[in-house]
Amino acid sequence: MRGGRRRAAVLIATIATALGIGLSGAASAAADPAASYFPLPSCCPMQEVQAGGGLVVLGDENGEHGYVLRLDPATGAVTGQLDLFVSPVGNNDYANFFSAPKLAVADGSVWFSSYFDNRVYRLNAVTLAVEDIVKTGRSPASLIRADGSLWVTLNNDQAIQRIDPVHDRVTATIKVGNQSQTDQPSRIAWTGTQLLVSLPATGRVAHVSPRGRVLGYDRVGDAAGYSLLRIDPVPGGYWLDDTDGGTTYWRWSYARHRLTRHFDTQGGWGSVVARGVLYTGGAVCDSNGNCTQGLVEKHDPTTGRLLATRRFGPVGAWFPQTAFGGLWTTDFNQLQRSALF
Repeated sequence: MRGGRRRAAVLIATIATALGIGLSGAASAAADPAASYFPLPSCCPMQEVQAGGGLVVLGDENGEHGYVLRLDPATGAVTGQLDLFVSPVGNNDYANFFSAPKLAVADGSVWFSSYFDNRVYRLNAVTLAVEDIVKTGRSPASLIRADGSLWVTLNNDQAIQRIDPVHDRVTATIKVGNQSQTDQPSRIAWTGTQLLVSLPATGRVAHVSPRGRVLGYDRVGDAAGYSLLRIDPVPGGYWLDDTDGGTTYWRWSYARHRLTRHFDTQGGWGSVVARGVLYTGGAVCDSNGNCTQGLVEKHDPTTGRLLATRRFGPVGAWFPQTAFGGLWTTDFNQLQRSALF
């Protein structure tokens, strides 16, 4: 496992002090009086998905205990919980959390990948009970639903796999890395017509058809980071974060076959495209890395121009996701819901 994942594990547990982003150039932002706050039993929820009438959250406690929670999206009450499985001996520095770095919803179920035991688990969307287990290649990580299938990156097989969610089995394995042990696929995204897979070690993004044919590679350089963030497809291209939780976002243009735009953001950590615009989650932090306010920025998806900002949360507003018509972010031991703006 590359050092970027180790650094990310430490960063999630201490995110407010690890970002190290100063206040210079901070955008003026209005506080959101309509934001709702939902306390959680432990730290650092990482991803939220809308499933079975509830909000399903993947989180961890200080990098040592992973869980999946089901919440009532109106009240934040916990209505279900699944504690994640103990990692194999020798990997306990990363604990349970990094054995499930991604959630996805497909065919009425919630799915998560278990990095250390090479499996993808299918959960009942309401009870969170394990309904089935799919054996995969080595080190399954990022998941995405695309064109009726579930796709997963295999970090240590330099490949992606297609899973049939009707029969719960692997139906294809597609090599995307150059077979170097360091050329590990990291993030995966769906444009509506093809898959995008980041390969940080070689600074590339692979294009893969729904039938599993590799269509080509974009040479994006360091923009294809090992961080926990996403590839965000937009018309005419896609946005990438820089490596390991940095604060610059880069736009790749299909027409020009190169990076054409970029912008910096405050304490950035996560992004999502919703209603045709790009939202980034972050924080207002001082030069010592002490963060005092959550900050969400709204950007033009073509130019990256800052359109609007909102502040909410006492420390940060990280890992934005959309569900139940709202924008959800993370601030340590709570989730925050705000209206899209």
